[in-house]
Amino acid sequence: MNKVNQLFLESGRPNQGDNRNFFVKALDKVLTDGFISIKIQQDGKIWTNPKNVDSNGNLIKFNIEITGYGWRRRVYKNSFSAKDLLEEVGSFIQNPSISDKHVKSISVSGLEVCECERCNGKGIIPQFNYYCAGICFECYGSKYSVKKVTITA
Repeated sequence: MNKVNQLFLESGRPNQGDNRNFFVKALDKVLTDGFISIKIQQDGKIWTNPKNVDSNGNLIKFNIEITGYGWRRRVYKNSFSAKDLLEEVGSFIQNPSISDKHVKSISVSGLEVCECERCNGKGIIPQFNYYCAGICFECYGSKYSVKKVTITA
């Protein structure tokens, strides 16, 4: 079972399919790489925080929490799928500070940073501009790919 379905099933939500589905495959990569974590509240329940109120003083409710690089995004959706969740992750990643932190965090510890092969180092794929502003989910918009350094003797 992939991490996306595990996340959805643990929260009492329907199975999202296997890795042949683009949205499931991209989300699974996000979760597997570990740069971003996603929490989903149990179906029918919400989270609130007394510190988070709107302009009318009402509590802001959320059932999705995306965290990474010292940033947090909280969202409320009545019902959602892997596609909707991936859109939220795309919005989260498009924060310019996140791309900078992504590159800094992967350029350490024996990894080699090189230009992303999917988007050719652009961070976006213009053909998919209609979806999450075309962000490349291979490099998360950072323009770089990570490859393990291999030393040959």
